[in-house]
Amino acid sequence: MDTKQGTSAISKTSGTLQSSTDAMTFSKAAAILSAHFPRMELEKDRLAVMYEFLKDLPPDKLVKGLKKFCMKHREVYPQTNIIAYIREYALIDEDELTPMEAWGLVKAHIATGAKLPELVDKAAGAVGWMDIRMSEKPGVERAHFLKAYEAMAAKEREQKIMGTL
Repeated sequence: MDTKQGTSAISKTSGTLQSSTDAMTFSKAAAILSAHFPRMELEKDRLAVMYEFLKDLPPDKLVKGLKKFCMKHREVYPQTNIIAYIREYALIDEDELTPMEAWGLVKAHIATGAKLPELVDKAAGAVGWMDIRMSEKPGVERAHFLKAYEAMAAKEREQKIMGTL
């Protein structure tokens, strides 16, 4: 599909465009998708839906998510939820700690008093600082922390991806 046609379709079907810059950025994103996945059909209705779900992303995040999507996916199948992938790739921080890295920070905090990221502190608080410090079986407390941290991190990731929807 011609991306100029897609852009004009977006302009006509979505009365919520706030500036031509947003339409221009999205038009470029649609052109990248179309060029990278030539067999993917980008009809005006599909573009309008994609725009509606991606318009809240800052332009740099949209480009980041789109680039990552193109790099990670060789093919796009009809049932591929492109919007979900682009949102996830755009909003998830690559520097997010793994549960074991977070546990290492907890141990360092106990030893040195180092400042903890909010999520790590929250997960440790859920397990109980006293239990972590005084446990005779630190492996058990570590397992509880890892589960708590993983659940909290997943919830935070989900909230970032869902945004203001």
